[in-house]
Amino acid sequence: MVKSVSEKNMKEWPGAQWWKFDFHTHTPASHDFSEKDVTPKEWLLAFMREKMDCVAVTDHDSVDWFIYTY
Repeated sequence: MVKSVSEKNMKEWPGAQWWKFDFHTHTPASHDFSEKDVTPKEWLLAFMREKMDCVAVTDHDSVDWFIYTY
């Protein structure tokens, strides 16, 4: 009997999993971000140290940091 993909995945994921997200973050491009000298790497590593799985950047009136880092 051929097992379905969902049956295979159930063995790989034995139960529910919690994810750690921050849906409201800012970068130095936002006027109210206090540490203007932080680098993109330092900014991201701070979230990684907190074991964040996902961050959403919600800068004020700017996408400058995305252009800079991309």
